[in-house]
Amino acid sequence: MRITKIRKYSDFNISVNKNFEIIIQDKENSICTYPIVIGKQLLVEIPEYMYSIKDFLENRKDILVKDDAITFLKLANINLTPFIWELMKDVNLDIFLNSNDLYIRSKDTYVVLNNRNVDLNIIHKLYKAQEKPNIGSIYKECMDDLYTFIRNKISNSIGHNEFINTQMKNYKDTEIELEKECQSNTYDFAKILILYERLIRIKEDFLKENHYLMPQSEIDEIYNILQQIRALLRSSHLSKYYVEKM
Repeated sequence: MRITKIRKYSDFNISVNKNFEIIIQDKENSICTYPIVIGKQLLVEIPEYMYSIKDFLENRKDILVKDDAITFLKLANINLTPFIWELMKDVNLDIFLNSNDLYIRSKDTYVVLNNRNVDLNIIHKLYKAQEKPNIGSIYKECMDDLYTFIRNKISNSIGHNEFINTQMKNYKDTEIELEKECQSNTYDFAKILILYERLIRIKEDFLKENHYLMPQSEIDEIYNILQQIRALLRSSHLSKYYVEKM
């Protein structure tokens, strides 16, 4: 049985260095460094009271850490999500819990769910189970809970009626694949959530309904920035991952 690797936003510290790179460090001091994707010029309006960020931009400070780093990224309109997605690939994460958003990864496929379309209590339970010896029994409980939640969603909101379901391209095939995965003892939670998101998106697109998924245009933009990050890493960064011990 493969363990589903899950991390939370609080498991990492985020900083920005003077080379305008985002540094993501975990509690074991493993560090990933990523170049920020910007044009030739970055205009940022900094309030007068934000002395630390002003010192950083005026070269009196080499690094912004924690809240200062996050504040700077927000002021600069830099979306952290594509950097988290690259982190997920680099450290082989299946699921990343970011406040009320859930990033799910399988190979190079990423989807986003939130607390409106998935029970995050199940994800928190999976997160806590990673280091426990009785993980098999916990996974079984989580799978039962997730299966029940998804079936209720399909029956009461995602699913419509059998006629309409058969008219939606790939809906029934995806539903069958999801059902098969939920009955498997491999406990591939990431794959199940990706199939579940696919069902929701098929229905949203076909019936023009809103089930609170991230719009596809935003997903496409994140993928675009992700590819730019990877191109920069290939061209100008010999190593994007290293381990530092205190």
